[in-house]
Amino acid sequence: MVEISVSLLSKPEEMKIEQLAARIKELEKSGATSIHWDVMDGKYNSNNTWDYLGPDIIKKLRPITSLPFMAHLMISDPKEKIKLFAESCESIIFHQEACQNPGEVISEIKSQGRKAGIAIEPDTPVEVLTPYLSEIDYVLVLTVKTGYAGQSFIDKKEEIQFLDQFRKNHFLKFKIAVDGGINDVTGKYCREAGADILCVASYILNSKDYKTAINSLK
Repeated sequence: MVEISVSLLSKPEEMKIEQLAARIKELEKSGATSIHWDVMDGKYNSNNTWDYLGPDIIKKLRPITSLPFMAHLMISDPKEKIKLFAESCESIIFHQEACQNPGEVISEIKSQGRKAGIAIEPDTPVEVLTPYLSEIDYVLVLTVKTGYAGQSFIDKKEEIQFLDQFRKNHFLKFKIAVDGGINDVTGKYCREAGADILCVASYILNSKDYKTAINSLK
C-alpha cells in the first residue's frame, strides 16, 4: 500500500510549535505514515521556512510522535546542513539542482546513519539521477515547482515509470516519492505509474477530516 507523507509548509497558523504538535498528533491518529518537512532557506528558491520549520523546531517536535520525519531540503549547499537535520530526521532529501556533487551529499547523509534521497524539479531530466540510484533510498519527483503550496499538478508519469523500470532492471530498492498537487485523482495516477510515497499538503490539511482524506489516497 502506498505511504502517505504529510508535507508541512509555511502557513501562518503553523508558526507556533504548539499548533504544529497538535497537527502532527492528529495526522498520526488519522493514518499518515510520515511527516515531510519542507525546509527552504530563501536562497534555493524565493520562499523561506527556515526560521519556523528549521532544524531547531523539528528537533523540539521529535519526541511528540513515533512517525518518521523526512526533511526535504530546498536549500543551497545542503551538505553543510546535514548534521543539523540528522539529529531529528530519519530521512534527508536534497535537491540535485542545489549541489555540484550529489555523491558527496549522499555520503554525508549516510555517514550520519540516515536514509538519503534526491529530489528533482519538474524541468530536470530524470536521467541525471541514474549515477546515484544505487546509493539512495528515495527519489522525490516534484510535480510542482518548489516554493509554494496549492500549485497545479504537472504530469510526471513518464519519469515515475522510468524510475520504476530502472530499479526493476537493476534490482534496486529505492522508493519513488511524488510531491506537489496530490489529491485523490492525481494520487491514484501516480500510484499506478509506480509511486510508493505520496507527499501531500493542501488536500489533507485543508480537508474537514484528515482520516477520510488520507484513506482516499491509499
